Amino acid sequence: MAAGCGAGTVGHAIYAARMATSRQPGWWRPRRDRLILVTGGRGLLGRHLSETDLTRRYSWVAPTSSALDLRNRERVLEHVRGWKPSVIVHLAYRRDAASIVGATAHIAEAAAACRARFIHLSTDLVFAGQEQPYTERDAPDAPQEYGRWKAEAEARVAFWCPGAVIIRTSLLYGTVHLAPWQDDVRQRKPILWNEGELRCATHAADVAAAIAVLVRRREVRGPLHIAATAAISRAGLAQAMAGWMRLPDGAVRTAPGIAPGRPGRVVLDSSLAASTLGIHCRPLAAALR
Repeated sequence: MAAGCGAGTVGHAIYAARMATSRQPGWWRPRRDRLILVTGGRGLLGRHLSETDLTRRYSWVAPTSSALDLRNRERVLEHVRGWKPSVIVHLAYRRDAASIVGATAHIAEAAAACRARFIHLSTDLVFAGQEQPYTERDAPDAPQEYGRWKAEAEARVAFWCPGAVIIRTSLLYGTVHLAPWQDDVRQRKPILWNEGELRCATHAADVAAAIAVLVRRREVRGPLHIAATAAISRAGLAQAMAGWMRLPDGAVRTAPGIAPGRPGRVVLDSSLAASTLGIHCRPLAAALR
């Protein structure tokens, strides 16, 4: 977009950003208390979120990265000030520092300026890996750049929006909408899936349902772990997915140990979300039935 866009350009951006699933009449002139802004709305989790009841309860704005570059602080502040959302869900995903740390700081600052409820998606990879499951009380200690960037993004959210909830989840997958790694399995790409890397594979629909709950539960703040309870290796997960896709034997290449630069066992303890909010994520076997 051209620099210094005014109210007309902001309105055009809302029009361009509207998700196909939104059926709200007059969505382009929403009441301030019924507007939700979603970054990364076209990603795996964003598509699942658009299928929750949030699209019936809220007008929906989900700008693409070309419509709103979150790395541009001035544009982010201007557009969010024009939209005045009551809720912002930050799901946008790219693997570079500017898109993780900088973009998160900008959207969190904008949320603070309009006093919006802020829900931020983080990752289990803020942790280095250990035998015991990680709780919300454990401090991030990621050794790799991506995890450190995500931990710094969490800190920026906490600074700008102390009342925000920071969702940490694990490897996401879907059964209607598929994650990129699932496409890799389906296309039988020559990827080695390691047996020593254990995560809590979680259906994106379950995390989307949890976000819908957290939109209403504004008293919930700080880190919150939302993931399936059972740990599975990346190799086991890829094999399970290949079986679900009915691929032939040998479609997935596995390797022992851990890939260089990656953590080993990273398991989230999600008992807090389960006990206080009734949020549960399905086991892999149940989700793939």
